[in-house]
Amino acid sequence: MPTDAEQVLELVRQAYRDVLGREPTQAELAEGATVYTNEGEEAFLTGLAARSTNVPDSQRTMSDEQVGSWRQRLQEEAASRGLEFDESDVQGIVRWVNHSDNVGKDPLEAINNQIAIYDTRAASGGDRDNGGEGPGGTTNGGDTGSVGDGGASGWPTFAPPDPLSLPDPFSYQDYEAEAPFAYDPYEAADPFAYDPYTAPEPFAYDDFQAPTGESMLLDPSYQFRLSEGQRALDASAAARGTLRTGGHLKDTVGYGQQFASQEYGNIYDRASQQYGVNRGNALQNYLTNEGTRASTYDRNLGLAQSTYGTNEANRQGTWQNNYGVAKDIYGINAAGRLGTYNTNRQNAQDAYQSQYRTAGDLYGSQYQTAQDKYASEQRQAELQFGREWDSYTYGQDQDFKYWDAKLRADTAIAGFGTR
Repeated sequence: MPTDAEQVLELVRQAYRDVLGREPTQAELAEGATVYTNEGEEAFLTGLAARSTNVPDSQRTMSDEQVGSWRQRLQEEAASRGLEFDESDVQGIVRWVNHSDNVGKDPLEAINNQIAIYDTRAASGGDRDNGGEGPGGTTNGGDTGSVGDGGASGWPTFAPPDPLSLPDPFSYQDYEAEAPFAYDPYEAADPFAYDPYTAPEPFAYDDFQAPTGESMLLDPSYQFRLSEGQRALDASAAARGTLRTGGHLKDTVGYGQQFASQEYGNIYDRASQQYGVNRGNALQNYLTNEGTRASTYDRNLGLAQSTYGTNEANRQGTWQNNYGVAKDIYGINAAGRLGTYNTNRQNAQDAYQSQYRTAGDLYGSQYQTAQDKYASEQRQAELQFGREWDSYTYGQDQDFKYWDAKLRADTAIAGFGTR
C-alpha cells in the first residue's frame, strides 16, 4: 500500500473518477485519504461503492418506450437533414441520463444537443468526424458527458502574433570630411633694388690762360701804375721844360715799353696765382660736393634697405599670423562639425536601438500573451477532455461499475477480497 501522501490523494481522486465519475470535493478527498490510510484500500472502496448505489434505480434506467421515442425522434431529425442515423446516437443519450451528474435533468437537453450535431454534420457534408460528434450526441463542453468518436471540440492551435517587424538595419550617411586646409602661399617680396651710385664726372677745370698784351692793357692796376709813371715823367719834363719835346716823347715811349715789359711778369704771376687759388677752390668744392653726395647716397641706401627689411618682416609676420588664425578657425570648425555629426549619429543610433528594443519587447509581449492564451485554452481543453472522457468512460461501463462496486461491498462484508 502506498505511503506517500500525494500517491494516496491521487488514488482517492482516481477512485472517485472510476466509481462516481467525478472529482472529489476537498472534504471527500481528506476523508477518503484518511480511510485509505487508516483502514486500508478495501474499506475505502467499499464505502465509495456504497455511495454509488445511492442513486435510485428509477434514475439509472428508463423504459423501452422512452428510449424508442428518443430513437424515433433522432431518426426523423437525421433523415430530414439527409443524414444516416446511428444507434450510438441514442445510446449516448441513455448514458447521459444515467450519469450521476445529470440526475434530475430533462433528457430533452441531450436530444437537442444531438440535433445540433446533426445540423453541424449536415452543414459540413454529413461527415460524422466533422462536427465534434460523440456517442452521446454531444459536442465539446456539453454536459451530456460523452467524448466518443469525434472527441472534444478540438484542441487549440497556437496562433503566434504577426511576424516580428524590425526596423531596417541602421544606416547613417557617411561623414563628409572638409576639404584640406588651404591658404594662399606667402609671396616673397621682390629682391631689394636701389639705383646704383652714379660716380661723378672727373674733376675738370679750364687750363691756365696766360695774360695777353691786350688783357694786360685792360688790367686796372697796370693802367693806374702806367698813368702814375707817365704823370711823373710829365711832371719831371715840365720841371725841366722839356715837356712835349722829342726827348720827352722818347722818354715817355721808352717808359711805357719798359713798364709794359716789367708789369707783364707781375700780371702773369698774379694771374697764375689767382688761377691756382681758383682751381684749388674748385677742386675743394668738387670733393666736398661729391663726398656729401656719396654719403647722402649711402645714408639713403641704408635707410631704403632698412625700410625694405622692416616692411618685409612685418608683411611676413602678418601673413604667418593670418595663416595661424585661419588654420585655427579651420580646425575649430572642422572639430565642431565632426562633433555635431557624431552627436547626431549617436542620437540616431540611440533612437534606432530604442525602436529595435521596442519592437522586440512588443513582439515578446504579444508572443507571451499568445502563449498564455494558448496555455489557458490548452488547459481548458485538457480539463474539458478529461470531463468528457470521464463522462464517456462512466457511461460505457456504468453498469459494470455499479455491480462491481456492489460485489466489492458484498464480498468485503463477507470477508473476501477481489484482488
